[in-house]
Amino acid sequence: VNKKGWRSHPHMLMKSQNFINGYDLQRIDFRFNKEYILQKIGKNSIDDVLRDIDNQISHPDEVIIYEPSFANWLMSIKNFNISQDSPKLVRIALAYLIYKIKSIVKYPTYFKYSKKQEKSIFDKDNSNSSQTEENLRNLLEDIQKDQSHSVTKIKQTINFLQHDWLGDDSKATDVSNWYSQKFDDIDYYRNYPLSYDNLDDIINNLPPPFFNYDIHLTKNPLHSAPINIMELSSGEQQLIQTLSTHIYHIRNLESIIKSNKEQNPINVRPEYRNINLVFDEMEISFHPEYQRQFVNHLTTTIKNMDLNKECSFNIFLITHSPFILSDIPASNILYLEDGSPNAKKDRLSFAQNIGDMMYSSFFMEKTIGEFAESKLKELIKFKRGKNPSMLQSEADAILKSIGDPVIRSLIEEIEANDD
Repeated sequence: VNKKGWRSHPHMLMKSQNFINGYDLQRIDFRFNKEYILQKIGKNSIDDVLRDIDNQISHPDEVIIYEPSFANWLMSIKNFNISQDSPKLVRIALAYLIYKIKSIVKYPTYFKYSKKQEKSIFDKDNSNSSQTEENLRNLLEDIQKDQSHSVTKIKQTINFLQHDWLGDDSKATDVSNWYSQKFDDIDYYRNYPLSYDNLDDIINNLPPPFFNYDIHLTKNPLHSAPINIMELSSGEQQLIQTLSTHIYHIRNLESIIKSNKEQNPINVRPEYRNINLVFDEMEISFHPEYQRQFVNHLTTTIKNMDLNKECSFNIFLITHSPFILSDIPASNILYLEDGSPNAKKDRLSFAQNIGDMMYSSFFMEKTIGEFAESKLKELIKFKRGKNPSMLQSEADAILKSIGDPVIRSLIEEIEANDD
């Protein structure tokens, strides 16, 4: 949508923000995911999927909606212009959409359209085509009004079918291994006539879930060569995955709240407005600088996405990191030692010097490495004349290597007869 988070697009308007500091979104490449389709639709090959959907769209006069004319009613209602000559991706998308519409009736909100209800649109014995078509129209209208995550994949697929993003059919029909060909976000969005004013609109118009994607970033402000997101460091990837996974589920919960406002009271689903977020040792794989930034990343992301308008959050951070502790007031900290609370640690922590907290707040016995301590003890013995195995050259090398000037000065002052 622009350099700071989304790729520029003439139809997209969104508040600019970077999801990960130091990087801009360069492009997103999408590829057809053959295995996803086969697993969901339950076929052994793509040819089987195409053969099945071609059979459905070639029998427009059948009165039984379940098979094979369901596809034709659906196309007529949604104004899809799809035939056996349409690109393979388009026909597969139609097959996937039919699968998802059949699946949606398992949710309580749509249970009235299931086989067990009198409005069923999937009853093989249903010969009342006009009533069945009306029920299908009602179902699609309910899906369109639904603002919850339950229908996101259906909306993505419908939008995919309603807009001629492919352009040249050869992209999908004439090349060998057509399903491995990639296209980027600019290719995809170039023919979309809509204006996307919020994140929900953008998500609903992303390619359907039967595409894999590769995200490419550029380092700012240098604008270097694109970097695949999978080539980032393990810490950078973990930061993205940790935040995005939690935000994804929070938005799903929030979508229920939004959708309930448009629903008949009998269709209202349970709402969860008070959310516990638990992060157990989130600092693993993080560079110290990312540890220092984590709390700010988390709270800023929640705020920027307006998630705290509908929900309240209780955040648990179980950590060994003083970099995390420096962002937390002492009143919000529970210190555990050997699994039990330790009430002695009453020192103020918020904005406290991180180096000081390494020793004061994490039950450390020493402030230097164990190996370095053992060498210092050997050096002290040598200076006292009690370590004959140490050579003078080794003693000089150790003394020269000591980083703490106070410790080095004290050891230099030791005389042979000191106790």
